[in-house]
Amino acid sequence: MVKYIIIILLHILIPLISFPQENKIIIENENPDEFSIASFIYTLEDKENNLSIENVILKHENEFTLNKTESVNFGFTRSAYWLRFTIVNKSAQRQNLVFSINYPLINELDFYEIKEFRLIRKIKTGEHRVFSSRDIENKDFAFNLLLKPYSEYTYYIRVYNHGETLRIPMKLDTIKNFFIEEQSTRLGDGMFFGLFIFVVLFNLFLFITIKERLYFFYSLYVLLFTMLIFNTDGYSFQYLWPNNPYWANTSTIVIVSLANFFLLLFTQIFLDFKNLSRNVWIINYGFKILFLVISVIVFFGGFFSVFAMKSINIVSMFAVIFAIITSIVALKKHTMFARYFLISYFLLMVGVIIYVFRNLGIVPNNLLSLYGLKVGFAIEVILLSIAVSDRFRRIKERANQELEGLVKIRTAEIRAQKEEILTQRDEIEAQRDSIIEQRDKIVEQNQEIKSSIMYASRIQKAIFPPQSIFERYLPNHFIFYLPRDIVSGDFYWIYNKNNLLCFAVADCTGHGVPGAFMSVLGMTILNETAAKIEQTDAGIFLDELRENLVRSLHQKGIEGDTQDGLDISLVIFDKEKREFSFAGANNPLYLVCKNIPSWIDESDRFSLFQNNNQKNKNVLVEIKADKMPIGVHRHYKTKFTGHNLSLPGDCTMYLFSDGYADQFGGSEKKKYKYQQFKEMLLSISHMELPDQRKIIERDFEMWRGELAQIDDVLILGIKV
Repeated sequence: MVKYIIIILLHILIPLISFPQENKIIIENENPDEFSIASFIYTLEDKENNLSIENVILKHENEFTLNKTESVNFGFTRSAYWLRFTIVNKSAQRQNLVFSINYPLINELDFYEIKEFRLIRKIKTGEHRVFSSRDIENKDFAFNLLLKPYSEYTYYIRVYNHGETLRIPMKLDTIKNFFIEEQSTRLGDGMFFGLFIFVVLFNLFLFITIKERLYFFYSLYVLLFTMLIFNTDGYSFQYLWPNNPYWANTSTIVIVSLANFFLLLFTQIFLDFKNLSRNVWIINYGFKILFLVISVIVFFGGFFSVFAMKSINIVSMFAVIFAIITSIVALKKHTMFARYFLISYFLLMVGVIIYVFRNLGIVPNNLLSLYGLKVGFAIEVILLSIAVSDRFRRIKERANQELEGLVKIRTAEIRAQKEEILTQRDEIEAQRDSIIEQRDKIVEQNQEIKSSIMYASRIQKAIFPPQSIFERYLPNHFIFYLPRDIVSGDFYWIYNKNNLLCFAVADCTGHGVPGAFMSVLGMTILNETAAKIEQTDAGIFLDELRENLVRSLHQKGIEGDTQDGLDISLVIFDKEKREFSFAGANNPLYLVCKNIPSWIDESDRFSLFQNNNQKNKNVLVEIKADKMPIGVHRHYKTKFTGHNLSLPGDCTMYLFSDGYADQFGGSEKKKYKYQQFKEMLLSISHMELPDQRKIIERDFEMWRGELAQIDDVLILGIKV
């Protein structure tokens, strides 16, 4: 508050002291035309880049310098600059103007609007800030100025470009004229870019047609140079990467470097540098290395970024000069099409020199410096396209001549081969009959194998616990079971003993027939273990289960043993006490509750997941499993951890295999993953279980799309 009072007092006292009269933009009629603003701009250099708007307003009027040129261009500078201008609206009409800076590569641009000694608007934008920070959505920096009748406004603009070239081409116009001119500019730019996209597509067509790298390199050069102009005109930041200021600032140097690199590759092949001169080939190789180095060091930022910006301007100019000299050498050696290169590179050099000199502040901003690079590039592309097309025509004529000769030779060969083909026909027909017979046998065998697997599937389903048992002991549940093949390595299991309900979801080694065999063995051993063991601790149950499985598979834990086994999540549930014991071999248990259970601690046994964006406020608790399977493993002597816990009210348990989370799909063909799996379960946890199953199945099919299912999928949901 104090700093604004000081600013107001200074604005009252300063006019009482005799200073040179400030140049102001005066609006006296209700329909003003375009303004010439350059002569009304005052500038202040901030060498340390540490002045704030308050510091700048407090500066003495004599510390600002009135601009005396038609444009403002500071060249390469590490200083920040402040610009100031004042507009007085003496008309009785409210004026709507647009102040614009037609150079979209300014890193930092801060705009301040002062009226009656008060800061009424502040906008921070620039290439180092996201595109949405701009006052008007435009490739250039444009600011909407609303001037009330009989009022005076002062504007301060801070610009800083981190050592890069800094030029400030400014315009002040009515909003109507601004958008009319903007529409005309975009129409012209659209035609300009459309021409070069056509050239790129045409040369890509030639590359695909005749498989010659020359046309591919030329296409990349034209595309990258077009991208350069698209970048420097501000369109890339507006339409391609509006939320990536870092790449918007870095991409120009990278694109220029790669464009020059591919131009040199194209020239090297077209003019045949190796046969032209060894020195030419070596120099060309050096230039290519330089461009690649510049395209890399720009990513280091700071000094390297400024060095890369200055270097790319100078190296590009010398590379074009080198290309011109090379074209002259090629022309003297009567190399075909060298004259096209000489003229096109000369015109490009003129455009590049104008562009570089404008960046260095040597050449003022005018029509020639603004469009010199575009015109030079356009003529260069036209001439080189003529050369490429003529080369293609000559290659096609030569190919046609060679083809005619080959056709004559081939015709004679065909006549000679015809007799041989006729004699081989009978043998081929005999082989065909043999192949058909073998095919029929294979089809028959395949049908037998499929029938056997279908029968195995019926046997496997018969071994699975029937739905009636689940309905009896767990009436509120769902099972989502989707084998990858006809038979599956995933299975679910339930067992009731002494008022304790044991249920599990297991994932055996492999899928298909091998997995099915393991699932039958797994269910058998689970039943045997449950019948013998008296413990209510799920960890001890898994220890016993592992011993029984290892014994059944004759595994000794030595090299050469089978690595078969299974992953499992097992729950032993006491309905009366509402307590349960959980243990898992690689597979965890998800418990969704309305409130956070009291037994949650900070240990690594549990993890808590909440989604504040969901309408329901349920929480998901992951009770973690031990990272080892049921079977021989390097830690298979380690005991399984039993989690003996109580249920905090109504909850839903989810037991599952890894098939759902590991499925590839989506737009990027990536895995579904457990984070997304948790979010999905939490979002549907308030629904009835049959509805949950439908959504789980629907989401899985939508995620998978046309991709193949990679594993068996099994999810068991239980409300307890």
